[in-house]
Amino acid sequence: MRRAVLTGIGMVTGFGDGWQVCWRNVLAGRSAVRQLDSVASSDLATQWGAPVTAFAPERYVNRRLLRQCTRNDRLAAVGAMLAVRDAAVDLDAVDRQRIGIVLSGGKEISDPEHLIAGSLAARDANSTADYRAFGAAASSVIHPLYYVEGLQSTALFTLSKLTGATGANGYFHGTAEASALAVARAANLVRTGEADLVLAGGADDRTSWWPLSQWDGLGVLSGRNDFGSTACRPFDLMRSGAAPGEGAVVLVLESAESAAARGAHVYAEIAGAATTFDPTGHLGSDRAGRPIAEAMIRAMGQAGEPCREVGVIVAHGNATRRGDLGEARGIRLAVGDSAAPALTCVKGATGELGASSGALNIAIAALTIDAGLVPSVTNLRQVDPILPAGGWIREYPVVGRVRTAIALASGLAGQRTAVVLRRPARQDRSGAGDE
Repeated sequence: MRRAVLTGIGMVTGFGDGWQVCWRNVLAGRSAVRQLDSVASSDLATQWGAPVTAFAPERYVNRRLLRQCTRNDRLAAVGAMLAVRDAAVDLDAVDRQRIGIVLSGGKEISDPEHLIAGSLAARDANSTADYRAFGAAASSVIHPLYYVEGLQSTALFTLSKLTGATGANGYFHGTAEASALAVARAANLVRTGEADLVLAGGADDRTSWWPLSQWDGLGVLSGRNDFGSTACRPFDLMRSGAAPGEGAVVLVLESAESAAARGAHVYAEIAGAATTFDPTGHLGSDRAGRPIAEAMIRAMGQAGEPCREVGVIVAHGNATRRGDLGEARGIRLAVGDSAAPALTCVKGATGELGASSGALNIAIAALTIDAGLVPSVTNLRQVDPILPAGGWIREYPVVGRVRTAIALASGLAGQRTAVVLRRPARQDRSGAGDE
């Protein structure tokens, strides 16, 4: 079976376009969280987040294609184009039927603004909704592409048009686990020979009014607006929830043979992945962390290594009281009492990127392996003493050669996903080689 390696990283975050600007700021301990102008006068409890500002997708995608895209889809398109550019791959030299696309997102509908005119037209004299009036007015006041734009997997079509890819594809709808599953699926496509190159990852716009209003009452976002840019404090004694963010993370995966043949830079190998389910309940978390531990153990088993050998863990870290506790206990349960992996998390810097945050953690794990640097946990000032897992990186990055890393991602409904990355072996042009 072939080995799947990561050769391109495309990233759009509140720090800007490209993984380089995000990585520099994460290493420096900075945060992209700022006051959200779009909700400043609303009744939402969360007023701080990490939006993508000065977003100019037309620099990467033609305007005609952009016209049928929502913001979520535009983020995905830019992330994909940045990934292809970073991988330095000539798509014209690849059989388009051998190029796959596996994406994820949290998109539910088209732009809610398109519904305003129809909603106003549907009001009767008592200001209540009249469905007959709405139906009669719909053809003239509702955006003609409202349904098409609102299809969850529209980004698949957009990326296929951009790249010419006609191979294996898939779409996962959800939160952090969705993009981690997309990357795991892409790696399997490469390993089994169903595809030679796959674009995989996710995009989400959690700071837009519609998704933000949904999450605001779930208890996962921080309402500590007095904390400002430090509102998201993963694993900290004063943690109160995540800060919403938006962005896209798309990765280029290909076979080790393909990467070696074209002399591509390899960030890391995707060595294993596993997913489990936490039945505690919606937004719940097993306090002992058993589902997270099991996902880690299975993923490392697929990679052929025991959990105690992992060097770095990029935690999900949603900064909720119960979520961080369950995750920390799960990590300790998986690696054992004697292991001492470096533990980090980036949500304090980037905000909660929803469906793209799993791919973000995978990208950070790959960069950690590639650069030999483990970033600190932004805003972690005092580790909660109730947390059992030591090894949290604070204040400054840690320098060291990293052989194996795990990226964790948890879904709101109980999904727990672990992806194992490994330092790539020295390769000859056949893709064979040794550490």
